[in-house]
Amino acid sequence: MISFNILMMLKKLNKIIFIAGGLSGFFLTILFKKIFNIKISNQINLELNPFDIIVLIVNIFLAIYITSTLGKKIDSEKNEKQYLINYLQEFRMEFSKSLQTLIDNDDFDSDTAIIKIKYLRQKSALIIKLLRSNKILHENDSDAMHIRPKMSLIWTFFTNEENHKAERIQKINSLRNEIEEIIFEIIFKVNRK
Repeated sequence: MISFNILMMLKKLNKIIFIAGGLSGFFLTILFKKIFNIKISNQINLELNPFDIIVLIVNIFLAIYITSTLGKKIDSEKNEKQYLINYLQEFRMEFSKSLQTLIDNDDFDSDTAIIKIKYLRQKSALIIKLLRSNKILHENDSDAMHIRPKMSLIWTFFTNEENHKAERIQKINSLRNEIEEIIFEIIFKVNRK
Protein backbone atom coordinates (compact mmCIF):
# COMPACT_ATOMS: atom_id res chain seq x y z
CA MET A 1 0.00 0.00 0.00
CA ILE A 2 2.85 2.36 0.81
CA SER A 3 4.57 1.77 -2.53
CA PHE A 4 1.31 2.52 -4.40
CA ASN A 5 0.99 5.84 -2.57
CA ILE A 6 4.60 6.69 -3.40
CA LEU A 7 4.02 5.94 -7.10
CA MET A 8 0.94 8.17 -7.13
CA MET A 9 2.91 11.00 -5.50
CA LEU A 10 5.68 10.60 -8.08
CA LYS A 11 3.18 10.81 -10.96
CA LYS A 12 1.73 13.98 -9.47
CA LEU A 13 5.25 15.38 -9.06
CA ASN A 14 5.97 14.75 -12.76
CA LYS A 15 2.81 16.62 -13.74
CA ILE A 16 3.73 19.52 -11.47
CA ILE A 17 7.23 19.72 -12.96
CA PHE A 18 5.80 19.67 -16.51
CA ILE A 19 3.28 22.41 -15.72
CA ALA A 20 5.94 24.51 -13.97
CA GLY A 21 8.24 24.21 -17.00
CA GLY A 22 5.46 25.29 -19.37
CA LEU A 23 4.42 28.21 -17.18
CA SER A 24 8.01 29.39 -16.76
CA GLY A 25 8.43 29.32 -20.56
CA PHE A 26 5.22 31.31 -21.03
CA PHE A 27 6.28 33.95 -18.49
CA LEU A 28 9.80 34.14 -19.91
CA THR A 29 8.33 34.85 -23.33
CA ILE A 30 6.18 37.66 -21.92
CA LEU A 31 9.17 39.05 -20.03
CA PHE A 32 11.33 39.12 -23.16
CA LYS A 33 8.59 40.86 -25.12
CA LYS A 34 8.31 43.56 -22.47
CA ILE A 35 12.07 44.04 -22.28
CA PHE A 36 12.50 44.40 -26.04
CA ASN A 37 9.52 46.78 -26.34
CA ILE A 38 7.51 45.08 -29.04
CA LYS A 39 4.60 47.20 -30.33
CA ILE A 40 1.41 45.89 -31.84
CA SER A 41 0.12 47.75 -34.87
CA ASN A 42 -3.43 47.94 -36.21
CA GLN A 43 -2.46 46.08 -39.34
CA ILE A 44 -1.98 42.39 -39.40
CA ASN A 45 1.58 41.53 -40.26
CA LEU A 46 2.98 38.08 -40.24
CA GLU A 47 6.52 38.34 -38.98
CA LEU A 48 8.59 35.68 -37.41
CA ASN A 49 11.02 36.91 -34.85
CA PRO A 50 13.94 34.47 -34.67
CA PHE A 51 14.49 35.28 -31.01
CA ASP A 52 10.91 34.26 -30.10
CA ILE A 53 11.29 31.01 -32.01
CA ILE A 54 14.55 30.22 -30.21
CA VAL A 55 12.97 31.00 -26.83
CA LEU A 56 10.01 28.76 -27.64
CA ILE A 57 12.23 25.88 -28.76
CA VAL A 58 14.44 26.20 -25.67
CA ASN A 59 11.40 26.26 -23.38
CA ILE A 60 9.92 23.18 -24.99
CA PHE A 61 13.26 21.39 -24.76
CA LEU A 62 13.68 22.35 -21.08
CA ALA A 63 10.16 21.20 -20.19
CA ILE A 64 10.71 17.83 -21.86
CA TYR A 65 14.21 17.45 -20.41
CA ILE A 66 13.19 18.30 -16.86
CA THR A 67 10.18 16.00 -16.82
CA SER A 68 11.78 13.05 -18.56
CA THR A 69 15.48 12.97 -17.75
CA LEU A 70 15.84 14.79 -14.46
CA GLY A 71 12.48 13.59 -13.15
CA LYS A 72 13.40 9.96 -13.74
CA LYS A 73 16.81 10.42 -12.15
CA ILE A 74 15.34 12.04 -9.05
CA ASP A 75 12.60 9.40 -8.84
CA SER A 76 15.17 6.63 -9.17
CA GLU A 77 17.34 8.05 -6.39
CA LYS A 78 14.31 8.48 -4.10
CA ASN A 79 13.16 4.92 -4.81
CA GLU A 80 16.62 3.50 -4.07
CA LYS A 81 16.78 5.38 -0.78
CA GLN A 82 13.29 4.23 0.16
CA TYR A 83 14.12 0.59 -0.63
CA LEU A 84 17.24 0.78 1.53
CA ILE A 85 15.32 2.38 4.39
CA ASN A 86 12.54 -0.22 4.16
CA TYR A 87 15.14 -3.02 4.12
CA LEU A 88 16.83 -1.59 7.21
CA GLN A 89 13.52 -1.20 9.03
CA GLU A 90 12.48 -4.75 8.16
CA PHE A 91 15.81 -6.06 9.41
CA ARG A 92 15.47 -4.08 12.65
CA MET A 93 12.00 -5.50 13.28
CA GLU A 94 13.06 -9.05 12.35
CA PHE A 95 16.16 -8.76 14.54
CA SER A 96 14.21 -7.52 17.56
CA LYS A 97 11.38 -10.04 17.12
CA SER A 98 13.76 -12.97 16.65
CA LEU A 99 15.75 -12.20 19.78
CA GLN A 100 12.60 -11.70 21.81
CA THR A 101 11.18 -15.00 20.55
CA LEU A 102 14.38 -16.83 21.46
CA ILE A 103 14.34 -15.28 24.94
CA ASP A 104 10.64 -15.98 25.46
CA ASN A 105 11.05 -19.61 24.38
CA ASP A 106 14.10 -20.00 26.61
CA ASP A 107 16.10 -21.03 23.55
CA PHE A 108 19.58 -20.55 24.97
CA ASP A 109 22.40 -22.68 23.63
CA SER A 110 20.12 -24.51 21.22
CA ASP A 111 20.59 -25.22 17.54
CA THR A 112 17.65 -22.93 16.78
CA ALA A 113 19.28 -20.02 18.60
CA ILE A 114 22.65 -20.61 16.94
CA ILE A 115 21.13 -20.82 13.44
CA LYS A 116 18.90 -17.77 13.95
CA ILE A 117 21.69 -15.59 15.35
CA LYS A 118 24.07 -16.73 12.60
CA TYR A 119 21.42 -15.79 10.03
CA LEU A 120 20.92 -12.35 11.61
CA ARG A 121 24.67 -11.77 11.72
CA GLN A 122 25.04 -12.69 8.04
CA LYS A 123 22.10 -10.49 7.09
CA SER A 124 23.59 -7.54 8.98
CA ALA A 125 26.89 -8.07 7.13
CA LEU A 126 24.97 -8.13 3.83
CA ILE A 127 23.23 -4.85 4.69
CA ILE A 128 26.53 -3.18 5.57
CA LYS A 129 28.05 -4.45 2.31
CA LEU A 130 25.05 -3.12 0.36
CA LEU A 131 25.29 0.29 2.01
CA ARG A 132 29.02 0.47 1.32
CA SER A 133 28.58 -0.50 -2.32
CA ASN A 134 26.03 2.31 -2.70
CA LYS A 135 28.54 4.71 -1.08
CA ILE A 136 26.24 5.50 1.84
CA LEU A 137 28.69 4.13 4.39
CA HIS A 138 32.46 4.39 4.20
CA GLU A 139 34.80 1.46 4.83
CA ASN A 140 35.76 2.80 8.25
CA ASP A 141 32.28 4.00 9.26
CA SER A 142 31.88 3.65 13.02
CA ASP A 143 28.29 2.42 12.83
CA ALA A 144 29.15 -0.32 10.36
CA MET A 145 32.17 -1.39 12.38
CA HIS A 146 30.17 -1.79 15.61
CA ILE A 147 27.35 -4.02 14.40
CA ARG A 148 29.34 -7.21 13.78
CA PRO A 149 31.11 -7.30 17.20
CA LYS A 150 27.80 -6.63 18.95
CA MET A 151 26.16 -9.46 17.01
CA SER A 152 29.03 -11.73 18.07
CA LEU A 153 28.50 -10.73 21.70
CA ILE A 154 24.82 -11.63 21.41
CA TRP A 155 25.87 -15.01 20.04
CA THR A 156 28.21 -15.43 23.02
CA PHE A 157 25.50 -14.62 25.55
CA PHE A 158 23.09 -17.06 23.94
CA THR A 159 25.58 -19.92 23.78
CA ASN A 160 27.69 -19.33 26.89
CA GLU A 161 26.19 -20.64 30.12
CA GLU A 162 28.73 -19.10 32.50
CA ASN A 163 26.41 -16.24 33.49
CA HIS A 164 22.99 -16.53 35.10
CA LYS A 165 20.00 -16.47 32.77
CA ALA A 166 18.70 -13.08 34.02
CA GLU A 167 22.12 -11.51 33.54
CA ARG A 168 22.40 -12.95 30.03
CA ILE A 169 18.95 -11.64 29.09
CA GLN A 170 19.84 -8.20 30.42
CA LYS A 171 23.06 -8.09 28.36
CA ILE A 172 21.28 -9.39 25.25
CA ASN A 173 18.56 -6.74 25.58
CA SER A 174 21.18 -4.04 26.11
CA LEU A 175 23.04 -5.13 22.96
CA ARG A 176 19.78 -5.33 21.03
CA ASN A 177 19.01 -1.71 21.95
CA GLU A 178 22.50 -0.62 20.91
CA ILE A 179 22.16 -2.37 17.54
CA GLU A 180 18.72 -0.84 16.98
CA GLU A 181 20.20 2.58 17.73
CA ILE A 182 22.96 1.94 15.18
CA ILE A 183 20.35 0.89 12.61
CA PHE A 184 18.44 4.13 13.20
CA GLU A 185 21.67 6.11 12.75
CA ILE A 186 22.26 4.31 9.46
CA ILE A 187 18.68 5.12 8.36
CA PHE A 188 19.37 8.78 9.08
CA LYS A 189 22.56 8.58 6.99
CA VAL A 190 20.57 7.08 4.12
CA ASN A 191 18.07 9.94 4.35
CA ARG A 192 20.86 12.54 4.26
CA LYS A 193 22.32 11.14 1.01
